[in-house]
Amino acid sequence: MLPLAALMDLLPEIPPIQLAPMTMGLGGIGLSASAAASVSAMASLAASANLSASLSASAVAQLEALANISLALGISPFSVNASAQFALAIQSMNASLPSLMMPALNLLAPFAELLAFLGELLSFNSALNLSLGLSLGMPGLGAALQAALSASASLSASASASLSASASAALNLALHARLGLAASALGINLALSGALPKLNAALSLAAKLALPGLTVNLGQLGALSAGLGTLAAISAAFNVNLMLPNAAQLLAAALAPLFDALAGLGSLNLGLNAALSASASASLQAAASASASMSAAMSVAAGIGFGAKFSLSLLPDLGSLNLAATLAAQLAPFGLNIALSPCMVCPMAALKEGFAAATA
Repeated sequence: MLPLAALMDLLPEIPPIQLAPMTMGLGGIGLSASAAASVSAMASLAASANLSASLSASAVAQLEALANISLALGISPFSVNASAQFALAIQSMNASLPSLMMPALNLLAPFAELLAFLGELLSFNSALNLSLGLSLGMPGLGAALQAALSASASLSASASASLSASASAALNLALHARLGLAASALGINLALSGALPKLNAALSLAAKLALPGLTVNLGQLGALSAGLGTLAAISAAFNVNLMLPNAAQLLAAALAPLFDALAGLGSLNLGLNAALSASASASLQAAASASASMSAAMSVAAGIGFGAKFSLSLLPDLGSLNLAATLAAQLAPFGLNIALSPCMVCPMAALKEGFAAATA
């Protein structure tokens, strides 16, 4: 029901340019001076902190998934009746999603290429800003990018190795900051005394959750969540409410200069710089991204004593439920609560009427 059809007529043709390789290539150009300094500062902070050497990214991701599920569904995984509440939510989603996903995907299908390209456009612009402090649509972008390419050629292998080592320490600090943020979202402040034993006790409870399985098509679930996620990212990036009648005109006006800028970038070679390995580049990019988004959490994490062990590995596999919970949160602005429907027929009947009106 979003006015995307009008956008197709207002935008110029999608430029014949492959953005994904260019986005990856930006990592090889090198970080801006401010981002590199930020990574080094994070590494210094990590060196003086009492961090856990055994903390893994996959374990932290599981805790983040638990936090996302809890926030999206409004259920505390540490409550005595958590299993029953999650079971009701999953049963509701099993009943609601099969009749919802395909009609919604069919509505988005005509715009799949446009949404995919706009998602890549946002990723490229973000990488451009993070790496070099530049952005699409700025005057003289081509010359500035060419200068950055020339400057990156002088990056020595030794400098690359040094920055890579800093990035590794910075990423470890970022991982602990993510742990702190996820625990905080679950109601546990790791900066307080005795918080780690409390986290251990809570995780032991969460490990005993009895969760029924999701019986929905995970491919459709992922595709719909990705489409709605791109719509939300576009709306946020350009400050345009896509449900407004004039949304297409506003978005087209914001996108036109970016499309023009892309037309002049096709001849630039954004391949990975040979002096900076792909792995080092990825680490630097991730570390710089973390420093830009979690600076306050970094300082808190550095002050926490992570000497005690905590059992993140106890958590069950939450991948599919996390995806369904994310979709539940994405559908909430449309007035749909797929995780808690007192009547399965009424909301779905209303939704089908809306789809019928939109596609008439």
